[in-house]
Amino acid sequence: MILAVLFGCTAICGALDCLYIKYRFLKRCDSESLSGVAFVRKRKKKGIFLAACAGEAAGLAAAAAACGFILWKRPEIDLLFFAGRLMIFRLVLLCSVTDICDRIIPNELTFGFGFLWLGAVAAGLITGSIEYDPIDRLAGWIVITAVLLLIRFFARGGIGGGDIKLISLLAFCFGLRKIFPLLTVSFFLSAAFGLVMLLMRRAKLKDSFPLAPFILAGTIFESAAELIGDF
Repeated sequence: MILAVLFGCTAICGALDCLYIKYRFLKRCDSESLSGVAFVRKRKKKGIFLAACAGEAAGLAAAAAACGFILWKRPEIDLLFFAGRLMIFRLVLLCSVTDICDRIIPNELTFGFGFLWLGAVAAGLITGSIEYDPIDRLAGWIVITAVLLLIRFFARGGIGGGDIKLISLLAFCFGLRKIFPLLTVSFFLSAAFGLVMLLMRRAKLKDSFPLAPFILAGTIFESAAELIGDF
């Protein structure tokens, strides 16, 4: 029953994400600045919206698969913990859409989710419904943020400000120990993609790529590892 409610909430969030893309994100974007995705031609906003809806549908399918896995293999899992991971997954999925389309991760997404996450944690601690290690989370947030700011400073903008905010938020959500596998997968896939594009002569060394989709891959990897229970 609770899993059905969580899945229903995920479906509602997916619909709200699509509405956000259509009526908020695309409305304030210059059509010429929209990069679109590989199968969207002529940078049409309608095509980008449909691609975003397809991504949300894929995310909903992934959530359904996760719920099914819990019912089958992990019925003892903390459902509040699982709900938190679903929230994070939805955030990074939406950030991936905006990053692919316009190379931006809006502050309203990262900061809004950050306040929502703090509220959920505070409520859980007050009611005693969750166990939370604030030291590990704060250490993850401080260490990762400091490292990313140093990279940005010495690489002269090698990583975007929106990417830094998103990764810092994930470090606070996952903690110091769990953020490293997530980032390892993210940066490895990003580097591999860049190398393939260079070999195919579809990009140059000075070109940059959206990082949020690879962060999404890392988030899925780490969340799946936690769900399976082997990591």
